[in-house]
Amino acid sequence: MVPLYVVTTSQQPKSNWRSCARRIPIAIGLAAAIFFQSSQPGVLGDLGALNLILSSIGHVVMFGALTALLWWALDPVTDRALLIAVAVAVLYGVSDEIHQSYIAARTATVVDVGFDVLGAAIAAFLITRRSGHTAGATAPPARPAQPNSTDQAPNPSRPGYGPAAHAPDPAPPPTSGTRS
Repeated sequence: MVPLYVVTTSQQPKSNWRSCARRIPIAIGLAAAIFFQSSQPGVLGDLGALNLILSSIGHVVMFGALTALLWWALDPVTDRALLIAVAVAVLYGVSDEIHQSYIAARTATVVDVGFDVLGAAIAAFLITRRSGHTAGATAPPARPAQPNSTDQAPNPSRPGYGPAAHAPDPAPPPTSGTRS
């Protein structure tokens, strides 16, 4: 049997606070822009269905971007950066709708919070697909697998090892004679 040696590096605790301190102001800047936008009374005017479409797209894009920026800022310091980023973005979306309820010509709706959640979820999905991160999952430090005492190292001179082991079976020799 061929031994399986797992070659991985052990994960060190994340502690790059300087990188986080440089990145977090960008996420805070986007949050401030969202707050400013939601403070404006009736920005898009009365455009009917187009207003609904543009508003919905805006919520998805802005809260997806907020999630991505928060993850980018927090990833150097914690393994749970994606989980925290999604939670903060969704809670900020809820607080944004509460804030809008106090602004003239603006309304707070659960539908808008739904689009905020959708934006955060899309961002989390894309981050997970691209980087292999999982929300809130922490992996224990990896160790190489220890071979069993019965495992033996590969030996090309032994049958079943080497390039010949993976070659297709040779064709059977032709049979001589006639069929009856």
